[in-house]
Amino acid sequence: QQALASYQEAGRIYPQIWIMGNLGATYYNAGQYNRALTYLHRAHKAAIDNGMNSYNLHHFEYLAKTYRKIGNYDQAFKWFDQYSALKD
Repeated sequence: QQALASYQEAGRIYPQIWIMGNLGATYYNAGQYNRALTYLHRAHKAAIDNGMNSYNLHHFEYLAKTYRKIGNYDQAFKWFDQYSALKD
């Protein structure tokens, strides 16, 4: 029963994380970097808060790319390191 409840909860949360992450990527591709950061950070936080850190690979990549585009290289390197650590 506990496993079933956990899967049901993940099924409720995952779409929210997925949507926020994809909105962030879409805003990035549209050149709206501040909006991209808003949604990417929300997706990242939701994944962490719900024990779904493995879903952050996509978020880390786009956070790094977005910070690079706006010239914030310290943040870009920080998120790229997170991306590399999770990818490996």
